[in-house]
Amino acid sequence: MVHKWAQTAEGAIAGTQGEPIRITDAIQDQFVHRLRAAYPAILVGGQTWRNDRPRLTTRWATGPHPQRLILTRKPERLIHLGHWPDEAPIHVLSSAPLSASWQAKTPQHVSFWGIGYEVDIWKRLREWLYQELSIASVLVEAGPNFFGQVQTGFAADETIRLLGWNSGG
Repeated sequence: MVHKWAQTAEGAIAGTQGEPIRITDAIQDQFVHRLRAAYPAILVGGQTWRNDRPRLTTRWATGPHPQRLILTRKPERLIHLGHWPDEAPIHVLSSAPLSASWQAKTPQHVSFWGIGYEVDIWKRLREWLYQELSIASVLVEAGPNFFGQVQTGFAADETIRLLGWNSGG
């Protein structure tokens, strides 16, 4: 797994209240989209999905869109949001499976998986990705909360930090 994040020159990865801020410029954005094209999947946390409403595509680069993975404890919050861009696969991963009635409220390109990660989330996630989706490498794009979890419990194979010259405004 490769962990990628962007931060301002001051070290911020989000606004003071955790809100998304513009950090990178157009050239860095193109680099990120080329990077996404090199991985079969991209992983974000549920809060990043809710706050930023990212597309997680390669729209500014040539190459396939990665499968999008959202790791969340509360998948119902994502359903209420209703943010399911385009038709590329989206896999919502939580500790327990979601009921069929909740799943029926989402488009067909969105799937929900209970992967049982109560003990060692990162080890279980790697195993599940390989067993269920045949994915051995993932690009992790983390927001402030997920970033902390990734840094403390996750042994990244590689880390990429983008330094933005914006102060977040």
